[in-house]
Amino acid sequence: MLYSELKNKSLKELNDLVADLRAELFSLRFKNATRQLDQTHKIVTVKKDIARALTAIKAKKLEEAKEKLQATKASQLKPKTQEIKVKKEVKKEPKKEVKTTKTKESKTKEVAKVKETKKATTTKTAPKKAETAKAKVTQKEVTKEVKVKKETKAKKGDKK
Repeated sequence: MLYSELKNKSLKELNDLVADLRAELFSLRFKNATRQLDQTHKIVTVKKDIARALTAIKAKKLEEAKEKLQATKASQLKPKTQEIKVKKEVKKEPKKEVKTTKTKESKTKEVAKVKETKKATTTKTAPKKAETAKAKVTQKEVTKEVKVKKETKAKKGDKK
């Protein structure tokens, strides 16, 4: 059986053909198992015919799906083009600009507030830096004193 012959058949005819070929394959295998089949090559040809028929069925289904998809795309494209035109018209409308004007007094007040916050932050951080510096100095002094005491003890021990 040729594939070109199968292309012209409908899905129902192809499904019936596949069922008949599978029944024939079953009988051929049964005969082969009981050693009644003289022409064993028929099993291979029937398998190939089944594969051709299944391929034709799949191709028909894909064609139908493509047609449905194209039909849905065509129906969906029409409303989208109208929506796009509406959106473009909306964008063409002029935008209203709102300008805010600040007086010189309000600007100077803002600048003064910023300066005050800067001063407050610098005064708060400065004592902390000084305290840490003092702490470092006191630690150094303590270590020096400990070293001096150890040295003096060692000297006294040497004299005795």
